[in-house]
Amino acid sequence: MGGDAGSAAPEGTKPPAGVDGQSGVKVAVDDPVAGGSAVVYLFKATGEADQSGGKDYVQYDFKLTDLTAGQTLKDDYGYFTSVNTEDSTVETANYRLHSFDRWMEDELKVKVGNSTQADILDREVAQATKFACVRSEYTFSGRWLQDSWAGNDAATDDEGTYVAVIDGPVRAIRSYMGANSGPYVQREHIYYADHEQNTVFLRVHPMTDLYSWTDYSDDAIGMTYRDAKNAAGVTVDGNPDSVTPTTSEDIANGAYSWQQLSGPQGTLSTVVGADTDIPDANFGNYYLDDSTPDGADEVQCGGDGKSIGASGFGILGPVVPNTDPRLGTFNNLTVKRTRYFGAPSEGVAEAENYTQRVSKPLAAIATSNPVTGGPAPAPKLKVSFPGRKAKAVKGKVYRVKVRVANRGNLAAKKVKVCARSPKLRGKGRCVRIGAVKAGKNKTTTIKVRVKSRAAGRKLKIKVNVTSATAKARANGKLKVGLKRRR
Repeated sequence: MGGDAGSAAPEGTKPPAGVDGQSGVKVAVDDPVAGGSAVVYLFKATGEADQSGGKDYVQYDFKLTDLTAGQTLKDDYGYFTSVNTEDSTVETANYRLHSFDRWMEDELKVKVGNSTQADILDREVAQATKFACVRSEYTFSGRWLQDSWAGNDAATDDEGTYVAVIDGPVRAIRSYMGANSGPYVQREHIYYADHEQNTVFLRVHPMTDLYSWTDYSDDAIGMTYRDAKNAAGVTVDGNPDSVTPTTSEDIANGAYSWQQLSGPQGTLSTVVGADTDIPDANFGNYYLDDSTPDGADEVQCGGDGKSIGASGFGILGPVVPNTDPRLGTFNNLTVKRTRYFGAPSEGVAEAENYTQRVSKPLAAIATSNPVTGGPAPAPKLKVSFPGRKAKAVKGKVYRVKVRVANRGNLAAKKVKVCARSPKLRGKGRCVRIGAVKAGKNKTTTIKVRVKSRAAGRKLKIKVNVTSATAKARANGKLKVGLKRRR
């Protein structure tokens, strides 16, 4: 996250625990929109370094509800002609989204500021044409019987899979493939703290027109719709509006346009763009606000049957050439929709700023920058004896409980713990406990046998700890009472 960058580290700064300071890389970050610069440092981990830096901006809970105990996504997912029901959520401090299959979303809540946090989503739409439901998000995910099109009652050519399901501290990734006769069509969602990058990689045979839009629920009524060609806005109320259309010049090959819904429910600002080598491509925004859509080009394939503030992107044709590399000569087409989740008060200025952010992202230059302040990374072992110390009995086994802590900034590997005393049989006893990571500890128990003729009242045991792969050593002394065997 750009906000995590800061000022340059002062001379003599020590490297953080669990990293190799000599591996340091300095990343200088410049903001071409707001101006200014900042710095981030990266290191190679040597111990148990916390890669999140103690922060977690996104929680992605991916659940396939049809899988039983022991089944996995890889081995048991329904790749062919199958519904794969989910109960998956993505949530940050700014928004919450819910999905119930590939291509299928049914919940959107904006959580910023004093937003009402109403669920304003009916469905996310992916549709091959505005005139029919022959191909839509329903058929893409094998839900043939759940759309509103009578001709789609028999499953034919659907297959699909997940490319990535990742929950990281900075971002979450949800990426899947499969759109009927375009099995390599891919949609990728990348979720950040305040925005979502939604990208469709089109790889399909020639088509007429294709659309991707967000259809809102009745809970969105009263919000204001705006875009770059209609900055004054219109009220979302289920009654048709006349708006100036966005064209290919506004959104193709490096150009970006924006759409926005704003109200007490929060603000959604979507920046739209497309990369393609299709000559004379015909692109445009999609917008329809009609609670009783009945036009030939207003077909609703599911959801509540209404079109409330529905807005998105359209590839208008009349013919979209082949984009599937398997079918010979092909063109490339990638559609990008970046959606920001903001407070109810946001408007045109924020939408224009988001558009600038997308078109002119942060720029970074990385250079080697070893951090030499402080000692070189090394393990530092300490020994302690936790718990209550029982008396040792002559001639019997005595259990020595030893805790080994690594207070250094490098993992100690192949650690061996040995207990020795003249009053023990043989030369004592050693155990291997593996690695002790930087900042961590391990506890082990060593069983030793006390000599039957051990002299004196005290049993003194020396404990020696060594690491075979790094210079680290620790010693401890344990004194316990000694009594005769009964």
